[in-house]
Amino acid sequence: MEPRQTEAEDKRKTQIRLAQRAYRLRKEQTLMALHTKCNRLESTITEIASAFGQLSDELRRTQALRARPDLARQLQDTHAMIQIALREVEQSREAEMRDDAQIVYGGGGGGGGGGSASVRESRDSDFAKGLQQRDEKFAEDVRSIDVWGYRVVMDP
Repeated sequence: MEPRQTEAEDKRKTQIRLAQRAYRLRKEQTLMALHTKCNRLESTITEIASAFGQLSDELRRTQALRARPDLARQLQDTHAMIQIALREVEQSREAEMRDDAQIVYGGGGGGGGGGSASVRESRDSDFAKGLQQRDEKFAEDVRSIDVWGYRVVMDP
């Protein structure tokens, strides 16, 4: 009876191994598909932002908003939403670059590179300061808009 048990156990182990391999393959394919979709969406957001910027510039240049001041507010609101989306795209790309660099340069683990932690902390601190400055500028952009050559400031 033992040979049959061993044979059945081997068959079951092989079946489990194949199922695990199929699962990992599906998982990797799904991840790659999502990564591709994310990149397409990021590109689309960037293209929309560019087209909106051109439209906005043209509306200002032609002073088309003079007849419809309500459109200036809608323009400002849309600009704010696009800026938020662009910020998300930028943060996503920066995080991906950091993750890639961490993989390439061996982030984390072991004792290795002497001052690498302080360099990483300094770089992260500079990165955080840059984000804060950008966020402050974004907040200012959301609170004010140029309409017909005048700076209109919204109450905070």
